[in-house]
Amino acid sequence: MRTPKKYPAFTRTELCVVLGLVMLLASTALPAIQKARLDSRQVACKNNLKQLGLALHNYHDVYNSFPPGWVSGTPDAKGSQSWGWQCGILPYVDQAALYNTMFEIEHNMELINTPGFQSTELGEILTTSMPPYRCPSDKIQQSNPYRGGWGVSNYSGNFGTKPIARWGTTQSSSNWPGQVPTTQPIGRRQSTSSDGMMWVDSSVGFNEVDDGSSNVILLGERSHYSHAGIWIGPRSNYHESDAVTDGSHASRPNRSQSGFSAEHGDILFVLMCDGSTRPLHPDIESRADGTGLFQRLMSRNDGEPVDEFYSEF
Repeated sequence: MRTPKKYPAFTRTELCVVLGLVMLLASTALPAIQKARLDSRQVACKNNLKQLGLALHNYHDVYNSFPPGWVSGTPDAKGSQSWGWQCGILPYVDQAALYNTMFEIEHNMELINTPGFQSTELGEILTTSMPPYRCPSDKIQQSNPYRGGWGVSNYSGNFGTKPIARWGTTQSSSNWPGQVPTTQPIGRRQSTSSDGMMWVDSSVGFNEVDDGSSNVILLGERSHYSHAGIWIGPRSNYHESDAVTDGSHASRPNRSQSGFSAEHGDILFVLMCDGSTRPLHPDIESRADGTGLFQRLMSRNDGEPVDEFYSEF
């Protein structure tokens, strides 16, 4: 009878050395993998903004203005669900059929404000996010639980440098009480037109961007950190931040639940009016008197140059 051949096994010391090498290689590779994922998500986010920029420019070519932040018909601090700027550009992000369904049926807006609408076929579409409106780094689900359960959007319009006139989640706006009207176009009751790009019933064109289209922010990111947004539009005039974001000192980037924010590192991205995308650092100069670089970039007509600050931007 033949004796089975014996093979030498790892000693305990050798096994510890091998495991140590494996752990060392894994710890070295993990940061590189995480950075690659972060870079990939940043690229995808910038591409989304570029696609939205192209859609907004196509809209401008047709209507000679950018879409309103949302359509309400009244600036009063009340109202019901409204169509927002992202609904207006649906035909330019390959969603023409959805646009026609939403806007060609006369009573859709009335139906949207009735109980149980979100369970209908159209309601289920409107409570789901769409790829061009999502940053891949954001952790929030497809329907935004903080904003009525409508489909999430991670891109928000430039409301200007005036604070939104509502209570924030953790602090109050300087424009409280909340019963004051939302910012409105000049010519309606009070002349409180915004210096930004989008607000209720706005229709800002390139001819009104006095500071130059490369010097003014059109859109910025909003993540789960600031409760993101919803693409359908504000739930009412009480909820401007569903679709737009202000550039006041209280709403500094990545510093406030009311401001622009992102979850792919410190940097967030903004879309300028000329269609270019730029990184925005949370330490960008911001001042309570409205003269900071951040406020200059959020104002379309303050007359202050910003070219000298681009190295900090």
